[in-house]
Amino acid sequence: QQLWGDEMEEKASDIFTVQTKIAMGCAEKLKGTLSGEEEAIVAKPPAERADAYELYIKGSLRLQRGTQEDANMALALFDRAIDLDPRLADAYVGRGAVFADRFFFGWGGKESIDDAIESYRKALEVDPQSTSARRGLVWEFSELEYGDEVLQQGASIQGDQLNTVDGLSVKADAYFAGGMPDRAVPIYEKILQLDRQNRSALWHLVIAFTWSLQSEKALDAGEVYIEKFGEDPELHTWIAAAYKERGDLDAARVHCERAIVLFGENSNEYVYLMASRIYFLLGDSVRAHSILKSLETRLEDKVRSNPSNFRMAAFLIDAYASLGKFNQAANLLGRDRLAPISRPITFWSLELMVRSGQMEMVRTIIQEFSKTREDLILDMKRAMAEGSMTELTLGELKKAGFWKMQLEMDDRYRALY
Repeated sequence: QQLWGDEMEEKASDIFTVQTKIAMGCAEKLKGTLSGEEEAIVAKPPAERADAYELYIKGSLRLQRGTQEDANMALALFDRAIDLDPRLADAYVGRGAVFADRFFFGWGGKESIDDAIESYRKALEVDPQSTSARRGLVWEFSELEYGDEVLQQGASIQGDQLNTVDGLSVKADAYFAGGMPDRAVPIYEKILQLDRQNRSALWHLVIAFTWSLQSEKALDAGEVYIEKFGEDPELHTWIAAAYKERGDLDAARVHCERAIVLFGENSNEYVYLMASRIYFLLGDSVRAHSILKSLETRLEDKVRSNPSNFRMAAFLIDAYASLGKFNQAANLLGRDRLAPISRPITFWSLELMVRSGQMEMVRTIIQEFSKTREDLILDMKRAMAEGSMTELTLGELKKAGFWKMQLEMDDRYRALY
């Protein structure tokens, strides 16, 4: 049903004026009379210069393609946009996303995280209300295991921003990345009530359900996602994890294999690790080792090219441990420049070392964890709930005072909100 329509007499070059008229017309018909503050928000153009904004849009589209070459081209477009309009906060956010991708995909080292954080902070200098910049900081601080900073970004969302999808997204992501997925769930659900087509919220909700040990809800949400938005290779991995949690290893294997097919040559390292674990559990060690050997070669190349990329190093440690190469895993763990190690990896490697009798190595690693790692409360809760770790491993962690430290940290995080 058409509620509003009008003819635009403005020139196509004056696109922001046209955009404002359309936004105002639709908003007035859908909501009635706008307040003065609401009119100001709707009327505010996204940039001072249309040519700079166009470059930002082109850069964003390039970045979405997901290749290293496209990311480099996107960075050049964002830089050109900033040259034309230094007050364009979105362009700084785009720069941050390029550097974040460089680290995430192993194209760069730790300096990429530093560059991403610098870009996001610059965006906040230009626009203190930029929720996109805050979301970027949430994810980069979570890579560095800076739990307090992650939660602080979520705590900064106050007042009217709590009534917006963008503001709620920052808060939900902060809980999610800060190790409290159970508290992220209701916020993602609220976002979906406000915006049923919010792809990111539904995607993260599937994973939050999985991390919260709510596998049935994770599978239901995953089914809704695929029906609405189509297949997503990484989401298949988390659906596989939910099936694994439920004990349905055959279904988990199907989803892992589908993820590998959809990713193609650029498959996510985590997909391969998850697939290898499932094959081990299914008793197909030949297939598991084949996947791990292929992954080992890829990861060694990435770590060699970018030795400070601790995310890729963490995956390689897991691959080494899964292949029984414990000395190589310990050697990589022992490099100070590689700390911290991403949380999906450590406990799996630790448990494999315990089962193989590498207790001296395990105790050394736990001592290092107690100095540098503050965000493992989620991992320990999951390990205890799933029964996926031996009492010996948990006993060593408790003996080091790790469990007490985690509980104190958890209380501190909750008090922040």
